[in-house]
Amino acid sequence: MILLNPKQHQRPYADARSTEVMRATIEFFETKGKDKLLADYYERGWYADFLEFVRQNRIFATMCTPAGEGAAVFRAVGEWHVVENRWKQAADRFAVLCRVDQLDGWDVSTLDSLRQGPVLIEGADLAGYERFRDETIARYTTATAQVGDRVLKVSLLRPTNEHVLAALHPYADATAKAFASADESGDVFMAAWRSVSLALWEYRSGNYLKAVQWAQRCLAYPETNAPRTATARIILALSYQQLGRGREAHAALAEGREIIEAKSKTHLERGTPVQGFWFDWLFARILLREARVLAEKSSE
Repeated sequence: MILLNPKQHQRPYADARSTEVMRATIEFFETKGKDKLLADYYERGWYADFLEFVRQNRIFATMCTPAGEGAAVFRAVGEWHVVENRWKQAADRFAVLCRVDQLDGWDVSTLDSLRQGPVLIEGADLAGYERFRDETIARYTTATAQVGDRVLKVSLLRPTNEHVLAALHPYADATAKAFASADESGDVFMAAWRSVSLALWEYRSGNYLKAVQWAQRCLAYPETNAPRTATARIILALSYQQLGRGREAHAALAEGREIIEAKSKTHLERGTPVQGFWFDWLFARILLREARVLAEKSSE
């Protein structure tokens, strides 16, 4: 094993940069020493020093090629930070991910955007979220038909302004058309998700009755997805509250909160498309906080 015999490391590499990286890696572990490595292992210490070494020496940028492999590394590390509630560290990895996934198709890259947006909010980086939102809206202007519902959803996690709503209008139109197609073809899964995006769009646009209708449409589908159901109920609660229908708002909020709080008692996991991903739960949680604040203000 070459790396386990560092004092006789004579292996040739394809280029000078690869040689530099490998020798720097050997030096890092030799400097750290066997005793410290064993202590970290048995104490289950977090390897922050190694990650800093990787960052400073641009190891992933050099060794994780082609681009797709580098993206996979940042995606995996970012999601590891998420399940440990390390929001800033996760946001940093996803920020890089959203730059290196440029060669991936829209399906992969928009999922990465769904990862980045809520993590910025959970980490209280609201300015960072606004920059991310504007970049996301600008990034997919030539693919609104394919990505409209995802861009709407991740761009409207917080109250916004007329300028942003105007920029999102083409995405909303594309999502409405995509919903009609999915509904007509019997694609319940996609129709339900697009209903949620359109409900949030109408709510942020001040069209509260339309938001109620879209949220109810989502909930009427027989196919269930817990975080999507919770999100639809929270949007119902927000809309009812704005319409002055306090009793209905209270009931919808209680139903959505129950689903979210039940999930919060378990460890956050990556999830699946059918069960919902971890970022679907973050969407619901973020909107729940907003609904609670609005309910409190309305009761004063």
